[in-house]
Amino acid sequence: MRALLGLLILAAGMGTASARTIGEKAVENHIRPAYQRLATAMADLSTATNAYCAGGGDRAALDAAFKQAVLGWSGVEHLRFGPMLADNRFERFMFWPDPKSLGRKQLNAALAQKDQTVLSPATLGEKSVALQGLTAFEALMWSGDAEGVTASTPEDQAFACQFAKSIAAHLTRVAAAVRDEWAVNDGFAANLTAPGPEKLYHNDKEVTLELFKAFTTGLQQTRNAKLNRVLMGNPQEARPRRAAFWRSGNAVASIEANIEAIEDLYRNAGLGEIVKQAGTGEERSTLDQFDLIEKALDGLTGTPIADVTASKPSWEKLNSVVFGLINIQVTGGQAIVTGAALPMSFNALDGD
Repeated sequence: MRALLGLLILAAGMGTASARTIGEKAVENHIRPAYQRLATAMADLSTATNAYCAGGGDRAALDAAFKQAVLGWSGVEHLRFGPMLADNRFERFMFWPDPKSLGRKQLNAALAQKDQTVLSPATLGEKSVALQGLTAFEALMWSGDAEGVTASTPEDQAFACQFAKSIAAHLTRVAAAVRDEWAVNDGFAANLTAPGPEKLYHNDKEVTLELFKAFTTGLQQTRNAKLNRVLMGNPQEARPRRAAFWRSGNAVASIEANIEAIEDLYRNAGLGEIVKQAGTGEERSTLDQFDLIEKALDGLTGTPIADVTASKPSWEKLNSVVFGLINIQVTGGQAIVTGAALPMSFNALDGD
């Protein structure tokens, strides 16, 4: 993915990039490509699930397709504005964290009742968001654990497979709709690319603020929800089953994809240019932290999160990522706030 990032950076520096606004850079270089990757990954997951459930596809192909879907989702998870927020689409994609295990309870109930309405993408979309997303798909297809769903008999497993097909098909439609809504130049994207008095964002400063919120939200969500609540201060108290996508072995890969997406936003949407204007020290420090995080995660992404947290050296590597994210927010974030004259208190996780 770093190779792809390098190509995007090169492309961002070519042509008329210097003449584009920060909103245009964000839409063209970051947002549209990210949603295209998500839509493609979801369509591939639907195809792989159909083949697997029909007996014509192998498990390895399904596992690989699900990983790409997780990576695609993790690449847009920080973008908590625009079409993804309409009609609870964000929660439809991922109902998590779920501290009360509502999703597992609802999945078990649907399996026990053989609820036929979950087998149709159309009627599934009218039900609880806890039954519709990637976390529900994972629980159905990786259910052989104490905290998974109950699908022990062949009949239950067949029903679970059909349920998973419905989820994949439903999310494929949602992802395609979001991609298409971003692709229209006079749709939501126009709020970012051509702000004005009649638009959601009145000027480029408000656009910058929205992108900065995505940047800081991504940093905080990854640090607090994806890492701190799992690492818990030391290996002995770690809670790996709190991690997103731990069942399928994609927890660390999801975290890495979250951070790569934040870095892509920083480098290609104009935020990094604001930091650069603050001085070479702030710019170098921010980029160095991204590099240190990459090195810390190197070799961990294919390891189950329980194995990572059980080993003190690998736990320490993952814990160092927490401090790297803090340093990025302190150094790069403060430089953006100062350089763009932004208010300090905006965070999408706070609902501002």
